[in-house]
Amino acid sequence: MLKSAVFTLIEGVARTARASYHNGHLTRSQERAFARALTRFQIGSKTGGGKVRIDPFLFNYPDPKAFAYNFGEVFLEEEYFFKADSDSPVIVDCGANIGLATMYFKLAFPKAHVIAIEANPATFKALSANVADNKFNDVETLNVAVTGGDETEVALIFAEAGDLRSTRMKELHGKSETTEILVPAKRLSSILPESVDLLKMDIEGSEHDVIDEIAPRLGQIKNVIIEYHYAAGGGRRSLGEFITLLENAGFICRIKSANPADVNFDPTANYVATIYGNRPS
Repeated sequence: MLKSAVFTLIEGVARTARASYHNGHLTRSQERAFARALTRFQIGSKTGGGKVRIDPFLFNYPDPKAFAYNFGEVFLEEEYFFKADSDSPVIVDCGANIGLATMYFKLAFPKAHVIAIEANPATFKALSANVADNKFNDVETLNVAVTGGDETEVALIFAEAGDLRSTRMKELHGKSETTEILVPAKRLSSILPESVDLLKMDIEGSEHDVIDEIAPRLGQIKNVIIEYHYAAGGGRRSLGEFITLLENAGFICRIKSANPADVNFDPTANYVATIYGNRPS
């Protein structure tokens, strides 16, 4: 326990130092304050869900380890940073999870209107609590899975009971035992506003079908941040094909890989890349 706390403290010091040199929507003092608060949370947190105040927000979380990891990505690394043309952008958050990205958007753009979509009922419960507790009156929440077809229900697959990460693609869980639940589904095109400043998407493997479905309306979207899942050796459609789809719609794209460079590259493995696309001004 002591060793774990020491390592967490060392990691927190390094995180605070990195925050001093980070560019994004948040000020350096905000980043350092978030880094210190996250370190205190990690040292003091126990198993199970709960609430924690990290100013200016109150966070509801089902799992402390997942919360700490995702908080670091969203608020310290600012992986959802984008430049908006106004101080009241329209943002569609597909795969909102417990709402950390939505909360980041509200911190960066207090007047933003956000549509936060989350399919997993257990995760949606935490998302709804975060929206309610922080009095986000201009955040709309939807408990549906977005699809590329006409399904009104789809099966979500979990690696284990209580897992807040869910997907429609069993292969993303490898050889793990899985369970399924049925959830309501909608085409994303039926939800999209007429004009969207940012489409953020993290829907665990369904992104190609969903982007295909809204392809005629991609011209109404100014920026995209999409977590893309692909198998390098085939099976699902390729990363290159997906990038081409976005580029043909007028986006300039850059890619951040979630997988480290590996000399023993496995063409049968599943890989993840975050794709950032924006339209030239």
